[in-house]
Amino acid sequence: MSVSASNDSNGGKLTDLQRTALLDLADCASGEADRRRGKVNRDASRLSYRRPSTKCRMSHPGGGVTEAIVITRNLSATGISFIYSGFVHVGTNVQISLQRRRAGEELVEGVVRHCRHLSSQYHVVGVQFKARIFPGLFLDESGLAELLDEVEVKPADLTGRVLAIDAEPANIDLLRFRLKGTKIELNVANTGEAAIAKVVEMKATPFDVVIAELDLPDMSGADLLSALRSEEYKGPILVLTSETIPARLRDIMNVATAVLSKPYTAADLHKRLGNWLQTTGTSEQPIFSELKDVEMTTLISGYVESAHKQVTALKTAMDANDFPKVRSICLYLKGSGEGFGFGLLSTVAREALTALDASMSVSETARELRSLQSVARRLRKAA
Repeated sequence: MSVSASNDSNGGKLTDLQRTALLDLADCASGEADRRRGKVNRDASRLSYRRPSTKCRMSHPGGGVTEAIVITRNLSATGISFIYSGFVHVGTNVQISLQRRRAGEELVEGVVRHCRHLSSQYHVVGVQFKARIFPGLFLDESGLAELLDEVEVKPADLTGRVLAIDAEPANIDLLRFRLKGTKIELNVANTGEAAIAKVVEMKATPFDVVIAELDLPDMSGADLLSALRSEEYKGPILVLTSETIPARLRDIMNVATAVLSKPYTAADLHKRLGNWLQTTGTSEQPIFSELKDVEMTTLISGYVESAHKQVTALKTAMDANDFPKVRSICLYLKGSGEGFGFGLLSTVAREALTALDASMSVSETARELRSLQSVARRLRKAA
C-alpha cells in the first residue's frame, strides 16, 4: 500500500489571515447552501472547532493512503468538517486526531460524505464519524460556552450541595443572588483552610460541586486546587475568575473542571451547574415497554424493578466517583433495555457509556448519566 504525505493545508503555505479567510468563506458558503435547501435537520448540533493543524489519515477507495495536515472547521457528536488542499472521494475512510481539551489526543474514525470546492485547490470535506463522540472533550472555553448556550436550564430544576470558596462577602452575596430560585444548598468557606476542612468533613458525602474564587488570603489558587484534589475531592470544581491570560487559564484548567469568566450572569452559572447537578425538572412522562407479548408481562415487570434499583446504585456510584461501578451499570442498561422493549433506555445508556469511555471521568459525564437516570426512573410496568 502506498502512503503519500500532504501538508499543503498547514500553516507552512498559509498565513493565519489566509486560514481565517478560508474558514470564513467556508462558513458563508455553508450558510448560503443551507438557505437554498431550506431548513436542515441534523442529528447533532455543529460547533465551531477551528484548528490550524490537525493530523488526518485518508484511506482512498481505490487504494493508497494519504497522511495530511488539515484545517478543522466545525465539530459535532456525529462528524467533523475540515479544509483540505485537494479533492477527496466520497466513501474515503478517515482517521483524524483530535486534541483533548486537557491533554492527549484521540483518534476518531469516519467516512467522507461530501467534498465541495471552496477556492483554488482547497475543498471543504465533511466526515461522518463511525461512532458518536462527546464534543465537550475537545472544545476550548469558547467552544464549551457555545455548547452550553444550546442548553436551557431552569433555576427551579437545579438541586444539590455546593461549596463556595471566596474571601469577599460581596462575591458570596452575588453568588447567592445568582442562585435565587434554585434548590441548591450553598455552603460557604472564606479561606482555603476552611474550605479544605469542610471537604474533609464531608468526605463521606462529598459536595456535588465546588465553586472557587482563587484570590484567597491564606493560600494561592493553585495550592487550593491541589489541596482539594489531595483530599480526594473528585467532583467538579468551577473556578470563577477575571483572569484573561491564556497560559494562566490553562494552568487552572489542569486541575479545575471548568472556568467561568467574571462578570457572569445567572444564566451562565445555571448552564455550568446544569452539567453536574441533578435536575428535578426532567419530564416525568412514563415509559412503557414496546413489547406487546402478554407472556413477557411478568418479565418486563421484573426488569422495571431491576432498572429502578440500578438507578439508585448509579446515584451511589456517582457520588462515590466509582468509575468501574458506573460503567458496569451503563453496560447493563445498554445491553438489556431494548430486549425488554425499552429501546430509549438502551440508546441513552449507549450515549452515557460513549461519553464515559471517552472522558474516563464520572464528573465530566454527569449530564449523560443524569439523562440515563431520568429515563430509567420513568420505566413503568404494563398499564
